[in-house]
Amino acid sequence: TMHFMQGSFYPAGGGQVISDRLAAAIESKGNKILLRTKVQRMLIEGGRVVGVEFNNKALGTRCAYAPVVISNADLKQTMLNLVGESEISRRTAEKTRAYEMSPGMGVVYLGVKRDLAKEGMSNTNLRIYPSYDFEAAYRDVQNNVFSERPHVFVGNASLKDPENPKVAPEGISNLQLMSVTPSSFSAWGITEREYQDGSYRRNRAYIERKEQFAAAVIRETERVIPNLSRDIVFQEVSTPITMMRYTDASNGTSYGMSLIPSQFLHHRPGAKTDIKGLFMCGANMRNGHGIFGAMTSGVEAASMVVGK
Repeated sequence: TMHFMQGSFYPAGGGQVISDRLAAAIESKGNKILLRTKVQRMLIEGGRVVGVEFNNKALGTRCAYAPVVISNADLKQTMLNLVGESEISRRTAEKTRAYEMSPGMGVVYLGVKRDLAKEGMSNTNLRIYPSYDFEAAYRDVQNNVFSERPHVFVGNASLKDPENPKVAPEGISNLQLMSVTPSSFSAWGITEREYQDGSYRRNRAYIERKEQFAAAVIRETERVIPNLSRDIVFQEVSTPITMMRYTDASNGTSYGMSLIPSQFLHHRPGAKTDIKGLFMCGANMRNGHGIFGAMTSGVEAASMVVGK
């Protein structure tokens, strides 16, 4: 909590810089990073991981062999699908299936033709709540409906990183408006088949619900930034379905398992798994979710691999 209360920091150049530095360190040792590559299954022999089978558009289906595999993919996808229930204990399979995932999030990315710094907006995140009942939005999500008045988190990349020319063109402010949303295919007006074949992106119902979600969060944000909608020159919306598409995250969540009392600290899994040589890190681990939790879970997994 204190690292939030005393000021969260923003990397100069944006969040991608962290990934780029890690990639440079990995490749400097002669290693290879494959982008847009889907792992199809873990290779298990005698209760030990020996590698992974993956598919890459340029390379086709290949196997990479290794005595250690670290997965920061979704916990349920990793254990139930990539490893498979036949390779883990019944207790582990039941616990993994039962874990409650955090709600999915929708994000509205905006380019606004205004200098919000000159208007007096400070370099801070905004949290906008329509009432003191903070749980209302979560109840709506559990009931598979969109909140008429969603609570909204507002980030302003232009104020956080003013010297970065890639954030937005001159005279444009780069904003992100985020809120919890339902994650089911039906809530977004699509079917699982449309999701699987990618045709959902052209489904008119899906497009309309993205527009309705965007209108709702923009309307709430205008309580703090008046006339915001009047000055929008760019708008894009991501949904929990987007998160599923890019990361295979259960429930389309950005945050892994819910941080509820029954899934807190030692009630969450650690880096070790039932499979020898297979370690986990990421938002589902006992370190907690978010950037800080995911990063420290990576340190824990690495420490177990090297024995420190």
